[in-house]
Amino acid sequence: MKKRILNNWGLKLISLGIAISLWFVAMQIDDPQDKSTFSDVPVTFVNTQVLDEKNLAYEVVDGTDKARVVVRAPKSIINKLRESDIVATADVSKMTDDYQVPITYTVQNMGTNKNEIRADGSIEMAKLHVEEKSTVWVPIEYKTVGEVADGFIISAVTTDQTNLEISGAKSLTEKIAYAEAVINVSGATRDVSANIGVMLYDKEGNAVDVPAIYENLNKVHIEVEVLYTKEVPVEASSSGKPAQGYAVNGDIQADIPQIEIAGRAFALSGVTKIVVPAEEFDVTGRTTDLVKTVNIRDCLPNNVRFADGKFNGKVTFTVDIEPSVSKKIELSADQVKVKNLPQEWEAKVADTDQPISVKVIGTKSVISELAIENIALEVDIAAWMEKQKVTTLKAGRYAIPATVIAEKGVITEEDTTVYLTISKKEIKGE
Repeated sequence: MKKRILNNWGLKLISLGIAISLWFVAMQIDDPQDKSTFSDVPVTFVNTQVLDEKNLAYEVVDGTDKARVVVRAPKSIINKLRESDIVATADVSKMTDDYQVPITYTVQNMGTNKNEIRADGSIEMAKLHVEEKSTVWVPIEYKTVGEVADGFIISAVTTDQTNLEISGAKSLTEKIAYAEAVINVSGATRDVSANIGVMLYDKEGNAVDVPAIYENLNKVHIEVEVLYTKEVPVEASSSGKPAQGYAVNGDIQADIPQIEIAGRAFALSGVTKIVVPAEEFDVTGRTTDLVKTVNIRDCLPNNVRFADGKFNGKVTFTVDIEPSVSKKIELSADQVKVKNLPQEWEAKVADTDQPISVKVIGTKSVISELAIENIALEVDIAAWMEKQKVTTLKAGRYAIPATVIAEKGVITEEDTTVYLTISKKEIKGE
């Protein structure tokens, strides 16, 4: 028996073959072969340094940088495949004399099952256009899109990069005129910053999408300063007095009476107007209008600027000088205001039944519209005592100069004297 078993090798081999066939059939029944197709699989080029060393650049032509790949494998493997598992590789070091590079197709992340997988691509060779390599610098232009919120403006746009280095085939780099980075500021109420990708454009402003162009950076950092805005009036006053017989007629007129300013909230909070110093408009001895242009930029508070960046700050002012007229008016005792009177004293206008005559001077239009009820006489007791070198008041009747308080454009050239009766206050209970 032993001899019969050891000598029957042919039977043994036949049995082994049948067993393997049965196993294969069983496997096909349990895990049959299947296939899956992946479109537009990108071709990755490796060992491109062989071109760099020769100062050459390449461009893929005829769409041979993407392929359709069919993968055949057991169904259990096919069901696990993802597009990222399919790899198409072109080794530039194996490039032929007519600039074609063989493509190999592999499936990664399959562990020990690689022998059961077959990947076939629709393209066997990647076709390249090879020429001299060129490196150039192009300017980066920055653009904002959208509108900031109402009441705000874009003050400035700054960046960490102003130029971009690009390399590639000379015929391609020559097309590039500039790069552009775009940042969205829609509805912004504060500064905006972001890292933004750049796009390449030709001289006509057409986007140039050339994968074979290599940039020295992918993104640039952009910061957009956003400021509050506020509209305020521009005001001015004059200094000096016109020639005798002439007066300033009304307020100084500005050709730009309102101006929009911008700044941080804290800087604008206390700004209610832009005031030009009176010394800018000295009308001393004038008989004609004074017209003067002033750069009001010098009148802006710290950390405040014009909202309109194109505005040069120049405003033209007109001081209207006209012949003056005088008029005698009569005021009542009720129109006399006494201030700075020591607390224990009181003052009353003497002869209250007698009107107080005042001569006022101004332009014809101002004097004609003068409302007497809006005029007052102000008596400053402390100032009078200082001028008279009086340290202690005594009861009695005094003639004290008064200041006329009237509308703008009204002056007096004559002193107005008011007679006051000054006495000690009566203390109740004494």
